Amino acid sequence: MSAIPDFRSARPGAQANSWQDGARFFGAVKAQTFNWFIPDPLSLDVEARRRVMMFLVSHFLGPWLGFIVIAFLAALDPHPGAGLWISVVAIAGFWLFPFLLRFTGKLDIL
Repeated sequence: MSAIPDFRSARPGAQANSWQDGARFFGAVKAQTFNWFIPDPLSLDVEARRRVMMFLVSHFLGPWLGFIVIAFLAALDPHPGAGLWISVVAIAGFWLFPFLLRFTGKLDIL
């Protein structure tokens, strides 16, 4: 893996802490992070790579939306039962799937 580029040095005279630099840095970190999860055989096919990227985005960001719903349900019920906690574990389990993709290399079984 290559090092994350320093975009501030690419533009002499620019403000060191501008929001554009932060956005570029975040984009580079996000791309490196997502690329680590994509197995080599899937990264060579454009359509498979597109499917894998959608899979990764949905499995990294989706649980946060689920936790918002769980928080709302927990706020409504002063004594949540096992059903709520099983839902929390199931939603958190979505974060395991990108690692399974990385180590198995098979998107179809996930």
